[in-house]
Amino acid sequence: MAVTDRKTAYPFAEVFEVTSNGTTAVEICTLPANTIVTGVIVLIKTAATVTGNLIIGDASDDDGYISAQDGTAAAGTIYGDTPSERGAYLYDSTVKGGYWKLLVTATAVNLDMSDAPTTEGVYEVTIFGYSYAS
Repeated sequence: MAVTDRKTAYPFAEVFEVTSNGTTAVEICTLPANTIVTGVIVLIKTAATVTGNLIIGDASDDDGYISAQDGTAAAGTIYGDTPSERGAYLYDSTVKGGYWKLLVTATAVNLDMSDAPTTEGVYEVTIFGYSYAS
């Protein structure tokens, strides 16, 4: 069988500053088709004032990248650097392994809060992965 196509994938690390919006999901970015997400990290810059969790995911799994974590934790708190904080796209506790997520189509990545904050939180979201050259 002959090789019919060859693509080059380039590593990336994109950093987004995101302010929560009550319980309405905030679109962080739209990743293009054929992107591989290898990790997502969230740094709390300003904690929200509410008893509630933040999650990061997409339309198929709203916490696929970062599972429910305390959005009111102190500034400087980081989520996603410990496997148990990662969502199903990036971690499976049964096999104790890390995963990568291949996006076959362009996909929006969202941050959502479980409760409406009195004061919105500010979060620095870093997405790591590989993107194919066009």
